[in-house]
Amino acid sequence: MKKWSWWVKALVILVVLFGVIQLIPYGKDHTNPAVVAEPVWKDTATQNLVARACYDCHSNETTWPWYSNVAPASWLLAHDVEEARQNLNLVIGLPILLSVRRFSRVP
Repeated sequence: MKKWSWWVKALVILVVLFGVIQLIPYGKDHTNPAVVAEPVWKDTATQNLVARACYDCHSNETTWPWYSNVAPASWLLAHDVEEARQNLNLVIGLPILLSVRRFSRVP
């Protein structure tokens, strides 16, 4: 029997590790919190632009892509959305959005 080369062993180890990390549940709960209130938009064009560009991370209306179910991408996406919602959540009501403290972490 031929000995496996080191790269085949490394590939097998990587595939096994990839399978094992799929069992870690962080980042796979894709329930969106309820929408409390939406800001009043000046016009529908602005609302549509913000919805297309920002709502996936900065709202409770996130549309999760297929790869958000595959670790480690699910971990990164869940962390990024959690952080984005903490810094600026567009559907929690205008008074909270206008708080200076909420924008203190934005560079």
